[in-house]
Amino acid sequence: MKFYILFGALLFSNYSFSGIYLQNYEAPRTIKYGVNTIVFMEPKKDACSQKMCVVVTPKWNSVEPKKLQLRNHVAQIHVNISSASILIDGQEIILNTENDTILSENLDGTNKLSMQNHYANFDIIERIMNAQDAILKIRTANGETESRIKSKGSLSIQGEVFEAFKSSVKAEKQKLGIE
Repeated sequence: MKFYILFGALLFSNYSFSGIYLQNYEAPRTIKYGVNTIVFMEPKKDACSQKMCVVVTPKWNSVEPKKLQLRNHVAQIHVNISSASILIDGQEIILNTENDTILSENLDGTNKLSMQNHYANFDIIERIMNAQDAILKIRTANGETESRIKSKGSLSIQGEVFEAFKSSVKAEKQKLGIE
């Protein structure tokens, strides 16, 4: 319920994507602003019982079609996010950082959340899909935490998020005649 409360205004809880149930995420959404087309995903809720949980939400904008924004959400704790990387089959790719960490919490002081935007080339999703193993690493003032994307060729929920997102972006690119 934690993320659902925080992001309730953005979510449509009955929305599904091709029968795929993504436990912690809404289906990919597409918004058009003038000539811009934006595809993004948001978390539904935090189903994590760990001390520090990582949720990653992808975003694509037709203005920069080769760029991918990954918003890293660290739940349960307020902490400054110092960096993020994705480890793909043993090769670490450092993600570029745009802004300082954003800290928030709901009115009763629970459901703490720290967020930061990171950027990579969009083709990183294809590399993840073709990999055997992929792990997202978030480094904070309190240490490091990970979110497994793919293990021994099998996608985690986070991997399924990237797969569903990639499919939606591909459809939008075709409509727009990009690539």
